[in-house]
Amino acid sequence: MYFPKFTEENVECGKCEKANCHSREKYQRNKRHFSYQSGRCPRLPDTKGFVIEEEKENQKRAYPFVEIIVSEEAVKIMINIPNDKKRRVYYRKSLCAWYYVIKDKNGNRMKKAIRIDGCTSWNDVRAYSNYIHASHFMLPCEICVYEI
Repeated sequence: MYFPKFTEENVECGKCEKANCHSREKYQRNKRHFSYQSGRCPRLPDTKGFVIEEEKENQKRAYPFVEIIVSEEAVKIMINIPNDKKRRVYYRKSLCAWYYVIKDKNGNRMKKAIRIDGCTSWNDVRAYSNYIHASHFMLPCEICVYEI
């Protein structure tokens, strides 16, 4: 299943399995601020990281990303892992990595490290939120092979 990555500038329509898409083969570079009706690929995340509603479930199965909600008093970060039904809460150790907690086969708690593109601290998350003028947005992430 093809989904353009958040950081990808060119949409490769030939990789997509949707043959009857009204945006097929239209110019997509830097079209994140346009609406789907204006010709933006329905699977291309907008400036806040969202795709159209009908594609959300497919997007969750394509690659990992974090959903971030910023309020005056707190920042809530949830991770969406492909083929995992449970949305997990993110944590951050000071001067360390972002992580989430899972249980292994024996029931022991493990902390899996994750790298969020462009955000290494809470201040970075708040600064990005101010930059795009949004309190609810998504960012791509990478699940690291090491544990904390």
